[in-house]
Order: sequence, then C-alpha cells, then structure tokens
Amino acid sequence: MTDNTDYLIAELEHLFNEEEKTKRTIRTLVIIIAVLVILLAVFVVLYITARDKAENAMATIKIMEVEKVVKDYADNDPEVRITENRLYFKDGLFGEAWLPILKDVEPSTIEKEHLYLDENGIMSYCPDYENEAIFGIDVSYHQKNIDWEAVAASGVEFAMVRAGYRGYETGKISLDEDFHKNVRGALENGIDVGVYFFSQAVTVDEAIEEAEILLAELEGYDITYPVVYDWEIIGVEPARTDDVSARTATNCAVAFCEIIKDAGYKPMVYASRRMAYFKFDLSRLKDYDFWLAEYSDEPTMYYNFDMWQYSCEGQIDGIEGEIDMNICFKDYSKEEAPPEETTVTTTAPETTAAEETSQSTE
Repeated sequence: MTDNTDYLIAELEHLFNEEEKTKRTIRTLVIIIAVLVILLAVFVVLYITARDKAENAMATIKIMEVEKVVKDYADNDPEVRITENRLYFKDGLFGEAWLPILKDVEPSTIEKEHLYLDENGIMSYCPDYENEAIFGIDVSYHQKNIDWEAVAASGVEFAMVRAGYRGYETGKISLDEDFHKNVRGALENGIDVGVYFFSQAVTVDEAIEEAEILLAELEGYDITYPVVYDWEIIGVEPARTDDVSARTATNCAVAFCEIIKDAGYKPMVYASRRMAYFKFDLSRLKDYDFWLAEYSDEPTMYYNFDMWQYSCEGQIDGIEGEIDMNICFKDYSKEEAPPEETTVTTTAPETTAAEETSQSTE
C-alpha cells in the first residue's frame, strides 16, 4: 500500500511540475508576443513618421524650386567674370556662356564695398560716407491689406505698385485688384510711387496694348517713379512666351517704353541678369532706365542699373509676410513731374537693321 501511495504522490508531483513548466512557457510566449507587438507598433509609427517627413521634405523642395523659377531665376551664386572684352556667365539654368561686352552700353559704376545691409535687412549705399540710396518695396494684391502708415514709418521711401498683368497661358489682361488702393495708400502717407506691368506680350501690338491700358489707370495720380515693363520667363509651366525670340522680346520692350515716354513718364525695364544677358538686346534698351532683380548682398550685373531688387524675403512693418526689397540710386521724385493729361502714341517702333543683331541667344 505504501509503495502505491508513494508512486501516486510521485506522479502527482511530476504532473504538477509539468503543469508549472507549461504555465511558465505560456507566460514566456505571451511576454515575447507582447514585446514583438510593441516593437512592431513602434516600427509602424516610425515608418509613418519618416514617410510623412520625406513627403513634406519633397513638397518643400518642389515649392522652393517653383519659387526660385517664378522669381525670375534671380539666384545668389552665379559665376561672372570679365576676360578679354568678353563677359563669362555661368549658372545652373543656362550653363556657360561667353558674351561680347557691349561697348555702347554703360557698365555699372556701383562701388560694392560701399553697400551696407543692416540688421533689419535694409540696404544702403554710402560711397561718400552718406547714404545715397533710396529704400523702397514693390507690392501687388499678394500683399493683401497693407498698413501704409506703418510702412511709411518703417522708412520706406518709394513703392513700385503692380498695375496689372497678362496671363502667361491665356494672354488675357487683368488689372491688379488692389492697384488703386495701394497707390492711394502710398501717396497719402508720403511715399513716392512707381508702377509696373507684368507682361507676357508675344508681339509688339500686345506690348502697345499693355502700355495703353496701363496709362489709362494712371490718370489722376502723381506718379513720380518709373513706369516699368516687367517681362519674365515663366519656366515652371508651359507659357505662351516660351518661344519668343530675343529680338521680339526686345521689340516689345521698346514699344512699351516708347509709349510710356511719349506720355511723359519715365520708362524702365525690369529683368534679372539672365534676362538681360540672354533675352534682351541691351544696346537697344540703353536709353531706358533699368531695374535689376538679383537677390544677394552684392550685385554682379556688369551693365548699369538704376534700381536694384536685392531681396524677396524682406520684413516690413505694416505688411504681413515677406516682401521684395529695393534700393534706387537716383531720386526720381526730384525729376520733372509727368503731365496732368496722358497722350498715348500707338505707332509701333520701326524695325531697323540694328534689330537684326543681338547679344542674346534666341
């Protein structure tokens, strides 16, 4: 009887030990599974986060690329040098080019060592220890509601206001919806005003049309700064101006500027260095003032310019967001005022033999 009892007790102990082992094994498996689930969850979260960051980074890169092109390719770091009466120009868009220096076009006389950028992003030019530059901005409806009193208090002396634009796809002309509000706001607060028209003209007749429409909008205003022809390469999307030759682009600029001049205003052409070097014949535009778009602390434009758009990331009291910053090297407000009544000339400039030659690559 005792032997049977001992046997039964031993069997029970064995079964109990096996059951404990099974429970421990199950607990271990549960813990391992739980850890794996947690690790998998962490991996999924990290993957989604990394993917979103990558997508956001790509979106940011695309936005930056678009902004770079829309801003007329005015990059900060081209390579420009003068060698044996030739101008060497190299950048990421057009590559390398050797351009003949135009003897009849005045070179820039800006002394770069006398340009100073303060902590507020305002540029000054002090060749004789006194600031000779006039500080200004350019605006359109993109700046929304502008507090012009605050803008004037911040030191802005002139404003270039967009009057209108031609669509780069449809060719339709539209007026800037805030043009009159911006002109009045600037003038009422003692800020001198110039205007510009964003052109996508593909013929001289279209450039004339743009000038006539613009002049009609200027009646009644004291416009003391230039009236500007702003023809730009679009680049980010197909545009009606993609195949416009350098000669045609120059013809359009001349037609626009001649009408503006005949009406008594100061004509001006806006362009980046690339536009100036490759898309315009500067020999035919030398009689018009030039507004340079080059975003840097020092301009590298070889030829003369009268106004310089040096930044597109400025901050000015009274304006929400970033704003284009400019300095002007002459005080247009002290020049002869435009006529009270506008007379428009609609005759296109005649094409001469000189128009057949251009430094630009068509």
